[in-house]
Amino acid sequence: AIPEGLFDQHLDVTSFKNCFKNCTVLTTIPEGLFDKHLKVTSFEGCFEGCRTLTEVPTRLFASPVATSFSNCFSGCSSLTKVADDLFSRNEAATKFSHCFEACSSLTELPNKLFANNKKATDFSHCFVSCRALTELPDDLFIHNTEATDFSYCFGDCETLMKLPDNLFTYNTKATDFSYCFSYGKLKTVPRFLFATNLQVTTFKACFQNCEVLAPNEDIFCSSSALKTRFATRPDISMCFYNIGSAAESRGPAPKLWQLTEIYKNYTNLCKDCFSSACLSNVQGNTNLGEFGRTGVYVNK
Repeated sequence: AIPEGLFDQHLDVTSFKNCFKNCTVLTTIPEGLFDKHLKVTSFEGCFEGCRTLTEVPTRLFASPVATSFSNCFSGCSSLTKVADDLFSRNEAATKFSHCFEACSSLTELPNKLFANNKKATDFSHCFVSCRALTELPDDLFIHNTEATDFSYCFGDCETLMKLPDNLFTYNTKATDFSYCFSYGKLKTVPRFLFATNLQVTTFKACFQNCEVLAPNEDIFCSSSALKTRFATRPDISMCFYNIGSAAESRGPAPKLWQLTEIYKNYTNLCKDCFSSACLSNVQGNTNLGEFGRTGVYVNK
């Protein structure tokens, strides 16, 4: 157990990086542990690998200048929930990459988890391999308008089957959604999920191996706006690789294969976009060139 007041005589400390990393028998954290530490800039990896930790106190982190929470609870596989005000005092925070990676007992997230973290830019791998997570709150990222990186954010979330309509609506500066939902069990995705994310440079493998996914044509925008939306050639390689192979019913994908002229000299950016995908709006075994190198299949 961590003694109460453990750090009360060390008020000038600026980093708790990896402080309790791999304390594998740690089950609880005393309230107010960091209340007096207002100069701390990093909690990176602070509780990483604390695999028996079951709960975290509310308002745990007091420092208003803390910028990094990367890997903070990564590998806390017994953690079942977090409070909505966990990061409420950390208005300078920018990095939440890998923060809850492999928290495999975490079943839900509070709506206001990141509400006060308006400077946050990095959510890469934030919830990757949270395999008990069943749903996401509507306003999870609504206040994070500076966020740019959502790569691998929900990858390998095998019980997450649907998404809120406005999950990324307010993240207009986002540039990276690579592998965002890869190897997951999404069954559907909302129309216009990425409609406002016009600065994206990569959707690489975004839905790779989502085998039960039945997509829709308007994930990015309406079909009539595709050429305008993709004029800047964001990376769409492997974006829909092997989707739908185990879906109850197959859905139509965005008609990205109509963008041949845009990508013709940049085939690495669209390679295998639809390889092995099972869709309802492409003729069976159609050769789509770089867009579907190993074939695309329709519902039979």
